[in-house]
Amino acid sequence: MTETTALQASVAHNAIDLLQGCATDPDRLTLVRRAVFGDKAEFDALRSWLTTRPASEILTGLGHWAIGAFKKAEPILRQHPHEPQVRALLGSTLISLGRPQEALELLATPASMEEAGVRVQALVRRAAGGDREATQILEGIVTSPGILDGGPWIDFVRGWLAERALQTEEAIRHYLACHEKDADHPDCTFHLARLLELKGDDDYALELYEGYLTRMPANPALLINLGILHEDMGEWSRAEACFRAVLGLDPTHARAQLFLADVEASKHMHYDEDLERREDKRNAVLRTPVTDFELSVRSRNCLAKMGIRTLGDLVRKTEAELLSYKNFGETSLMEIQQILHSKSLRLGMDQDELRAGSFGTTRPATSDLTDPRNRPISELELSVRSRRVIEVFKVRTIGDLCSKSEAELMACPNFGQTSLNEIKTKLDELGLALKG
Repeated sequence: MTETTALQASVAHNAIDLLQGCATDPDRLTLVRRAVFGDKAEFDALRSWLTTRPASEILTGLGHWAIGAFKKAEPILRQHPHEPQVRALLGSTLISLGRPQEALELLATPASMEEAGVRVQALVRRAAGGDREATQILEGIVTSPGILDGGPWIDFVRGWLAERALQTEEAIRHYLACHEKDADHPDCTFHLARLLELKGDDDYALELYEGYLTRMPANPALLINLGILHEDMGEWSRAEACFRAVLGLDPTHARAQLFLADVEASKHMHYDEDLERREDKRNAVLRTPVTDFELSVRSRNCLAKMGIRTLGDLVRKTEAELLSYKNFGETSLMEIQQILHSKSLRLGMDQDELRAGSFGTTRPATSDLTDPRNRPISELELSVRSRRVIEVFKVRTIGDLCSKSEAELMACPNFGQTSLNEIKTKLDELGLALKG
């Protein structure tokens, strides 16, 4: 087990202690970020701790960098240029503050792979803005990688150049190679997710975006894309959260303001349409004639004489009112109650209950939830990509999933060996397995 893997296993939620013991080790700093951006309580604890002015000034700077407070981190990091890795951290801070040219000047002669990687980030930002010289330098890095040889950054640069040349499939291939070497690579994650989204592979793109957000400080462009994806899927609250997060970073962000207004309008429209559908369904059920049900002759005659024509008329009656009628006894009452129960109704419902109620479908027989096969599929807590099978096969319970074979699942679009292994592991934990 590597040191980084061991740390991941032992300090999942210990950002402050981890920061105090990390000096400027890049792997440990990555774990600090993963802790604080994967758990809001850890984020708040570290931010509060920084206000106590830790004994070491460099720790304060690293802490601000870790939580994405780059304006506070920059002046402190500048005072410690000779600390290991600080130049790389300062370079990434300048890029995050929108000053890639300063980062390039700082890292003109990179002394480590981390510094060279940050320099590539700065060159990409410059090239994306139309700097031809920066593009030529990136092209030269591919042929003469130097200190970056064998690392993920070369695959990233190849992917970026292919993307710029509109060679989408080639770009995705290189980005995937980069992602394979470094799943935490921030630039690769963003570009790969965006291209997959453009190709229509929304599930994988969503998985990449959300995975990135649990490890790195908020990226406005990434949050905008993620919000748009949620909006397209009708997940209004999640989309709203993304756009509000951007405005939390930059209250004047024009695109975020526009998208947030659209989501709020869509939420209202969606609510109105959903409410209207529920009301239509409710009224249709209440208008159902009691003669549509298989009632005994005695019950049918009694209801007719009482002027009860529909289920709406019936649910407004109480048990006492029905039993007080001549020839209407306990047998007829049980018969009526069974019919109402099948529609999620009961006797004696008032107008407020009827307005708030959700009914109209036949209730299923009570399942034995001690059998994991009868539990809802949501209890498996599958990843976004693995949940694709739920949509394709209309899986509702864990037992439904067990009825599928490996071959059936592998035939599902955008479903691969990693997702299959995840499902098999989850089922094995319950003592279950796929068919065959």
